[in-house]
Amino acid sequence: MALNSTNPVVRWVKRIGLVAAGWTMNEAVVWVLDFGIYPYCIAVYGPLWGWLWATLASIALDLVAIWFYDQTKLDWFGLEAMREIRDSAGEGRWQRVVRSILRSGDIPAFLFLSWFYYPFIGMVYLRKGSGTYKQTRRDWRILWLGILWANPLWSAIVNGAVEMVRAWIIPPL
Repeated sequence: MALNSTNPVVRWVKRIGLVAAGWTMNEAVVWVLDFGIYPYCIAVYGPLWGWLWATLASIALDLVAIWFYDQTKLDWFGLEAMREIRDSAGEGRWQRVVRSILRSGDIPAFLFLSWFYYPFIGMVYLRKGSGTYKQTRRDWRILWLGILWANPLWSAIVNGAVEMVRAWIIPPL
């Protein structure tokens, strides 16, 4: 899909549609993993082995997402546009506000995006330069650190939820 129409309205409508489609698909897939596969694995295999199996599923999802994102070379999540704003010297008020938020640092961005969205999203946002669809050694480290940061935290939350369901809803035999 070409986003290079001469009409700026058409360009923005296409970009908004692409970003909406990207986030919708991402949220659907992540929802299945977070609220389907993760609880199932922890409930069936226990906290340790369940975490391991769910983390392997998470890694597989991240790798497929990276492959798809890089093959299509489209800004599915608006992250390339956010990086352009972060790295630009635009003088508009809106650009200054957004740029100051985005320039709060890589560590807050990494922690926030890896936890609230997904390690893949954090890695794509923290890539150096806009429109780069190739991973560097730094990108892979960011991805693996995101996986090591987000998955144990989510596993602990899901394990707590599974144990609450077992204690409060499922009566002991």
